[in-house]
Amino acid sequence: MKKYAFFDGDGIGARVEILLTEGKIDEAGEYSEKLKQALDIIAHELKIKKLVRVILYGGDDLLVEYDNSEDERFLEEIRDKYFNLTNTTISCGVGNSIKGALRNLYFAKLYGKNQIRMNHGE
Repeated sequence: MKKYAFFDGDGIGARVEILLTEGKIDEAGEYSEKLKQALDIIAHELKIKKLVRVILYGGDDLLVEYDNSEDERFLEEIRDKYFNLTNTTISCGVGNSIKGALRNLYFAKLYGKNQIRMNHGE
């Protein structure tokens, strides 16, 4: 059985808006590039795993599909690596469908961000 994990960076939009509002255009661009590079690294590492398929990544979003038998510790590893590369937290929702993963991502954000939520109401 397949599972889906949807990651989304915490507070990214607000941080970029503040930088732009304060006229820190170069800093906003550098921050955006740092996020892109982090996801490039993470996606590349995930593609090496045979049971993990990267469906999409960009901006501060990452969606992966993986086999239910896969050890889910890799989800925490993604969260930790993203923080180490960007100094920004990331939330994750996991579900048996993409819709379920998005719903759980919503609850991860609602309950304080920087966490992984699984099977909330799915």
